[in-house]
Amino acid sequence: MPWVREIKAAGLIRRSMAPHGAPTFCVKKLNGWRIVHDYRPMNLNTIRRTMSMPRKDKTLEAIGYYQFRMREKDIPYTAFQNPDG
Repeated sequence: MPWVREIKAAGLIRRSMAPHGAPTFCVKKLNGWRIVHDYRPMNLNTIRRTMSMPRKDKTLEAIGYYQFRMREKDIPYTAFQNPDG
């Protein structure tokens, strides 16, 4: 997937050795395709914790630039699979 190679070259993602990974595929949208990762099976096994909601404007600003803050120990849970590995 060219998109994966591009964001890896930019340093936004890295190869993972996590024992699991969400499948990656494309879904049709009105003007092209959208890349999605299916985390539903993992979400079914997630323990919910109560916390206050972050401000919407700060969250949207952060994810718009691939800079969503994450704890180091949670990074393996964001692994995804694609045809390149």
